[in-house]
Formats: sequence, structure tokens, C-alpha cells
Amino acid sequence: MNTAPREPDLSDAVLTEAVRLIEQAGPLDDAAVMRAAVIRGDDGAGRIARRACALGQRIGLESELARARHWAPWVGLALVLAIVVAGLALAGNVVGGERRINVVVALVSLLGLHLLTLLLWLAGLLLPSLTSSFSASLGGLWLALTARVAGGGRGQAPALLRAATHLLARARLLPWAFGFVSHAIWSLSFGVVLGAMLFALAFRSYTLSWETTILDPGFFVQGVRVLGWAPSRLGFPVPDAAAVLAPWSGAANVPGAPGAPGAAGQRTWALWLTGCIVVYGLLPRLLFALVSAAVWRRRRGALRPDLAEPYYRKLLARFEAMEPTIIVDADPGMASCRPAPDGLAAADTTEAPVVVGFELPPEWPWPPTAPPASAHLVR
Repeated sequence: MNTAPREPDLSDAVLTEAVRLIEQAGPLDDAAVMRAAVIRGDDGAGRIARRACALGQRIGLESELARARHWAPWVGLALVLAIVVAGLALAGNVVGGERRINVVVALVSLLGLHLLTLLLWLAGLLLPSLTSSFSASLGGLWLALTARVAGGGRGQAPALLRAATHLLARARLLPWAFGFVSHAIWSLSFGVVLGAMLFALAFRSYTLSWETTILDPGFFVQGVRVLGWAPSRLGFPVPDAAAVLAPWSGAANVPGAPGAPGAAGQRTWALWLTGCIVVYGLLPRLLFALVSAAVWRRRRGALRPDLAEPYYRKLLARFEAMEPTIIVDADPGMASCRPAPDGLAAADTTEAPVVVGFELPPEWPWPPTAPPASAHLVR
């Protein structure tokens, strides 16, 4: 049996924290596992992890954690498929129907929820008290669904979910872990939407315009120019004022009329819309997904229980009390004891003289000067 000390991993940390949460309702019977952990010779953190793993195996934590790790990729894949289907439906609403695309409605439909959730995530980074914004994200939904599938509302899955969330929050990884999942799903969704839109725009004819009842046309001229500045840095075209004002003048509905946008004008509108989705939708999600992955790699070593908490200090004290007694300051007199001379056996009853030295000061000479020739020296 391998008794070498080992470094606790992420699964050990989750099990250890889950056992702590469960024992808040009352201590578990751990006499046998405590003795086994002491015999293995690990350090304090290793002993606590071994105790938690043994208890977790007994109460079903380990099996539910294994099921969660098995189902997590499948739950993530199902969530991705749901978002992709929603993205395809949204793209179909934008480029479907009567082949007329209101660019303002399209932008709000494709970027509105994305920008709202992204702002909530950024607000959570700046204000750590807003942890609910992370739990309500796609990453929090993925973790909750995984726990539900692995163990349901009963069993130990809720304890594992709370333990994982507590460890992530303590390591300051909660926004980055949940954020990575959310940003990755959003990135995939935008990729699907852009692919569907470009395919439809490439092989079907659409009319892109805008409509308003109460807003001034100059508002749209300025809005198109401001929104198109960042995409134009990547080479996407921006409609000029004449192209923007064409729908307002009615020329857009009269083919061949002065100011009516032709094929080139419609292509400019389509590429402007595509550029806005790329720059304000896809690229931010890809960027924050990469940043979240980098932060996770740098801080994942902090995903361990806090041994300074009273619960763990009590466990460490119990382990220390079970350590075998080790003499670190032996009696100095024992080192100077010598076996009796060969001529002085235990059963020797002769009357030979014996010179005994007992607790002599260091400065006293030994053996004494001129001892009897037949004397036995014992110190």
C-alpha cells in the first residue's frame, strides 16, 4: 500500500469543503479514518483531505462528485446547443420574413441581452458584493444544472455545489470561472448567428433600412457614424449621410430614384451591420473568455480549504494529539552509562573493591589517582 504523502487536488478540496458544510449539522463518526490518516504520515492538509475523502466515500459524496464530473461536459454541450438554436432562431428573425431588415431592430435584438449580461458581469468584478450576477450567468446555470443532473435536489449534490462555489469565491475565481463558461457560450452563439446571417445575405437579396416616428433623422446619421467607427478600424465600411437619410426621403422605396441605395449601398449596410456584431458582440466575448482562462490558470492553486478556520484548526489539534510521543530531550546520564566490567557479573559475590563515580563534576578527574589495582571502576 502506498503511504507516501500526496498533494491534495481540486476534487479533494471540494470534498473537504463539502464535509465541513455537512458537519455543521453535527460531527460524523471519524475515529477510524482519523487513525488511518495519522498512520499514512501526510502533513496537516493531506490528513484533512484523506479524512474528507474517506468520509465522503462513506456518505456518498465521492460517487456524486464522480457523476457530476461525468455529466458536466454533457450538460455544457446541451446548454451550448440550446444557445445555438436560440441564436439561429434570432438570426432567422433578422433575415427572414419579407426580406426587409430594420438595422436598428436587428442591432437591439442581437446585442441587447448580450450587452446587458456583459455589463452585469463587469459590475460584479468592480463590486464583489454583487455575487448574484455570477450565479445568474450561464456559468452559474451550467454548474447548477450539473449538480441537479448528478444528484437531484436530494442527496449530497447541494453540499457539493455550495462547496465548489465557496472555494471559487474564496480564491477570487468565481467571476472568472463562471465568466469563462458564459463568454465561451456567447462567443459560439455569435459565431453561429454571424454564419447564418452571412449565408443568407450572400445568397438572398435584402433591403436594409431604418424607420422612426418621433426621432430626428440626424440622430441616425450620428448613431451610424459613432457605431461604425470601431468596425471601420477593422476594414468594415460605414454608410455616409446620404445613404442613411435615403429611407427618410422615401427614395429607398423607389428603385432608380435619386439617392436610392443600390446594390453597393445595400452591401455597405450589410457589412456595417456585420461589423457591429463582430466588434460589439463576438470580439468582447472572445477577449474576456481568454482573460478568464488566463486568470483561472494563474489562481487555480488557491482552490484549497482555509486551514485557519476554526473547523480545520480543531481537526489539526486532534491529529496532533494522536501523534506518538517522541522523546526530544533524553536523560544525559544515560549516554555515559557503561556496561559493567567483564569481571563484575551480577552474581559475583567476591569482596573485591569497587570505585563508583556518581554525578561527578566535570572538573573532577576520572578515574581517581592511584586506585587499588584490584578495584572495579564504575561511573
